[in-house]
Amino acid sequence: MQILKQKDLKKYRERWISNKDYDPLVQSKIINSVVDHNHKTGLIRGVIDRETNQYIGKLEQNFIRFIHWKFPDVFLPDFLKRIADYLMQDYRSNPIHPVFVQKQIKKFSRLSLDNQKSILLKECGYLQVGKDKKENTKLYRSFLMRESNIYKT
Repeated sequence: MQILKQKDLKKYRERWISNKDYDPLVQSKIINSVVDHNHKTGLIRGVIDRETNQYIGKLEQNFIRFIHWKFPDVFLPDFLKRIADYLMQDYRSNPIHPVFVQKQIKKFSRLSLDNQKSILLKECGYLQVGKDKKENTKLYRSFLMRESNIYKT
């Protein structure tokens, strides 16, 4: 097994970038390259963008902090695959969380009067809108409640 010397790290990164300047995780050109490695084994995984590398580090640390200590038989790659499967499911038949609705209404209420009117006319299908932000927010709330059917079982 070869151990890369610190003085050769830059050369290694540049050689990698000349062959493949593409971050496989975000599927984009690498802007600020770093050599990514496994902190348990020391093995180099590849060259990726600095922000991607930092995110992986935070992900690994948070996995240990929140999951692995409690469920020691669960390993990060398997956990990530299950998260992906969980997030990719079709949840359209489930109800909408009430906090989401409250946040949407609050966000809408903070928009300019012109933006509110535009959303009500174009996205919500209203033919007329209110004369002020308060009236438009009431219209938007009624649209969400009607469209989301959150109180139907």
